Amino acid sequence: MQAVAEAERCLGSKTGQMKLSAVYSTFVKTFPWLAKIISFDLFADLVDEALENLAEILQGPVTKENVEEYLHMNTPEKENTE
Repeated sequence: MQAVAEAERCLGSKTGQMKLSAVYSTFVKTFPWLAKIISFDLFADLVDEALENLAEILQGPVTKENVEEYLHMNTPEKENTE
């Protein structure tokens, strides 16, 4: 999210592809091992999905509880190992 916010601040509106490229560049520098298996196109799809999900969150009141509930709903459940 920090990379997205920074790209927005530096590049402004109407520069979606440039912002996406800047965020992907940050991703590659931060996670070089992961960038070997996640292509730019897949990364772009993941960003689009995340932005759609964020838009859903922002349609209602943004509260800590709403965000936590959303994150919990979209996180795979851990298996009980007991």
